[in-house]
Amino acid sequence: MSKTPSDAGFWDPVDLLHTARAGDPKSTWSLFDTALTKAGFQNSFFAYGVPIDSKNPLLDKFQTGIFGGGRFSTEFFPELVKRPDLLAQDPVAPHCKGSLTPYVWSCSQLQPREQGPLPLAYDFDLRSFMVFPLRNGDATRYGNFTVYCEDARHKSWLRHAHRFAPLLHVTAQFLHDSLAGLEAAPPGMEPVTLSPRQRECLLWASRGCSTKKIAERLTLSEPVVNEYLRSAKQKLGCATRTHAVARAIRLDLIKP
Repeated sequence: MSKTPSDAGFWDPVDLLHTARAGDPKSTWSLFDTALTKAGFQNSFFAYGVPIDSKNPLLDKFQTGIFGGGRFSTEFFPELVKRPDLLAQDPVAPHCKGSLTPYVWSCSQLQPREQGPLPLAYDFDLRSFMVFPLRNGDATRYGNFTVYCEDARHKSWLRHAHRFAPLLHVTAQFLHDSLAGLEAAPPGMEPVTLSPRQRECLLWASRGCSTKKIAERLTLSEPVVNEYLRSAKQKLGCATRTHAVARAIRLDLIKP
């Protein structure tokens, strides 16, 4: 990988989000995919708009639409669909429904004679991946964005993905809104005004800081930070912190 997260010039989330705003789904994904490749993530895919109560999330992803994917979508997923015994053990869909933290896997975690979808992924040369759960505004639909590695560099690749994760997650949440046909803000919503503290908390959240880290940087208590973030989410009409960050960027309220 020739670039690292410290080389910020090639990844400007504000410019990327605003450029993608006017595009159709295919061109929006193309812009994102080009930026990902420059950032060292040649393999990725995006699924969106799956009902949160879906009983067959993988099939729903195919019906709604998957962008990118490589061997994940053309070989691994079709094989997994043929194996209901393995599909029932899929750990990713339950994680994406119930959590907003990335799901991270590496082949170094495999146990001898382990059965399930992850050993099958290894059989298809998938060595490491990171999955970012996404939500729509009222958390009735979800999606996920995945970056993955297919070669022996998977350990260094995974360290790179961890460093880049905050920017990937925020940009992916914006893309989820765009591909799902959502507006920058709910219809009829009044212009949003955030307090300086609300903007500061969202800004640090956009850089991957936890509540504890934000509190330390702003010399506030964690409950106070959580309250600023809660009120910012409410003003922005968002159910999650990542969604609030993505919408605040799109509305020019913060600039990471």
